[in-house]
Amino acid sequence: MDKMLLNIPNPIETDRLTLRPYRAGDGQLLFDAGVRNTEHLSRFESGNLILHLNSVEHAEITARQLAVDWAARNCFFIGLFEKASSEWVGQIVCRTYKLALARIYDRLCC
Repeated sequence: MDKMLLNIPNPIETDRLTLRPYRAGDGQLLFDAGVRNTEHLSRFESGNLILHLNSVEHAEITARQLAVDWAARNCFFIGLFEKASSEWVGQIVCRTYKLALARIYDRLCC
């Protein structure tokens, strides 16, 4: 399957959370998350992009680039927001490398 044909629900809702891609306007929350979680990220997730945001403007550019990457199906950075407060509580990152492997497999085997 071509990655552009993926139909990904947006947003995804659970009882407690809303999961959605980052979008224009999310720069401040990404920057704040990086500042708030610097100790944890430095120790356990040194490659996490929010650790390396050096200004709100840089974070906003990053949020907009992540939105472009989502639309292009290059990678999926999914923000997790608590429904009761709309507060950002985390993120999930999904990459599309398995789709590329599936296409190679289909060409070799089918």
